[in-house]
Amino acid sequence: MMDAQSLVGKRILVTRALKQAQELARQLEEKGAEVLMLPLVRFAFPERSDMERLSQALRDLANFDAILFLSASAVGYTYKFSQQLGVSRELRDSSEHFIAAVGPATAKELEHFGMRVDYVAKGGTSEALAREIGTALAGRKILLPRSNLGDARLSDSLRASGAQVTEVVAYVTDLPEEPDQTVLDRIRHEDVDVLTFASPSAFNNLCRFIDVQELAKLAARIPFAAIGPTTAGAIRKAGIPVDIQATQASTEGLVKAIASYFQGSTTVVRRP
Repeated sequence: MMDAQSLVGKRILVTRALKQAQELARQLEEKGAEVLMLPLVRFAFPERSDMERLSQALRDLANFDAILFLSASAVGYTYKFSQQLGVSRELRDSSEHFIAAVGPATAKELEHFGMRVDYVAKGGTSEALAREIGTALAGRKILLPRSNLGDARLSDSLRASGAQVTEVVAYVTDLPEEPDQTVLDRIRHEDVDVLTFASPSAFNNLCRFIDVQELAKLAARIPFAAIGPTTAGAIRKAGIPVDIQATQASTEGLVKAIASYFQGSTTVVRRP
């Protein structure tokens, strides 16, 4: 059985956007951890031209057969903008659209806004979602609200299966203006027990302030934790090992993975 205070004495870095970081910090602190906050991602509504495309897509919801959501942020920004347009009821109450989520956190956000969830990808990635439902969506018209940094692998895969995909930028993923230099110095001095990442963007943005080579050296003494396979893949692609990876891509899954890691370890990672 896992100790309810299994993270006592551990100092854990949280790099999520401030709003999303609160729940992760709360759960870590409940297990006794000290949390250092270093928001490395911020989200915002997209530029005017992208807003116009999103607006048109939401007004034309009746023309789509399916809506795929790849993140909780995509859900939140799409729904909030639909409220501004006065079409949130159509988005929330539609029984004609097949609605899919890339993972449990995205599905939870859909439910939070009162939206139906027809399918949650078992593999927890956009590629898995395409593999699992691509054939069923052949010939269908799909709406894909996403980040400005979203890659083309999912849409390309769906189109290869015969789907008609409309991609719209629902939100912008950007870098916060000023990261906390004190926290960055604590990372450099190995004054943390684990670095957590909930998106490739958070890791990539950290690399802007601490060189990848330096991070690789730190990783020999400090475990890196990823919320799921997409984030873990981005970290490993940079040549850095991922010691902790959640089996379920959610806040709860990440906390459980970190607690399990330290409960099974007899060493203290942080140095004096």
